[in-house]
Amino acid sequence: MISLIFLAAAGGQVTPLTKLIDHCDPIAVSHGGCGDLIKPVWRRFESETGEITKVDMASIKPTTRSGVTAMVYTYSPGSTLDLARLRTLYFTCRGQFADLQNLSYLQDAPPRSVIGIVAATVCPVGDAKRREILKSNARVEQQEHQRAIHPRSQDYCQGFSADACSRIQAGVEAGAKPSFCVPGFGIVGSGLTPEQLRICYARSPIDN
Repeated sequence: MISLIFLAAAGGQVTPLTKLIDHCDPIAVSHGGCGDLIKPVWRRFESETGEITKVDMASIKPTTRSGVTAMVYTYSPGSTLDLARLRTLYFTCRGQFADLQNLSYLQDAPPRSVIGIVAATVCPVGDAKRREILKSNARVEQQEHQRAIHPRSQDYCQGFSADACSRIQAGVEAGAKPSFCVPGFGIVGSGLTPEQLRICYARSPIDN
């Protein structure tokens, strides 16, 4: 396998997304194979020596900090498909990269080398995805917080009749905490009815 660290400087412009292979063997398809290999998700980079590197743009994922990972395939024109060349690389987005199979061995990604240009391509995509994930997580946390301080009847009334739900809802939405919602209300033998227990459980995020 040719290591990406020896790639020469890229000479051409970034190409449109292409397929890695034109066709997928029906047997491979029946076994769930090929996947992105036959989808136009691969971006092509060519070195001055003629070696080609393709990056699966759909595979780019942000890591927990500033780095990203991406599937990369490096080959010589005219060579047959060799899946051993298909690797997931980790880019620090600070001038280095590593194969996921050996993260302890970081290699340099000079800015004018092919691997450096690949890094400059995948890192902004990973950063954008990271921002979207953070926004999504923030929305979920906000929704969970709102649900905790403003419990919904469709959540806490599950398993109860409509009449029982009305009574439970009145207790949950009451301004003052019901007198029976004392510490330890959920202990077996507390004497509370199922409706009272549900009221106390639904109110606990508010009262506590």
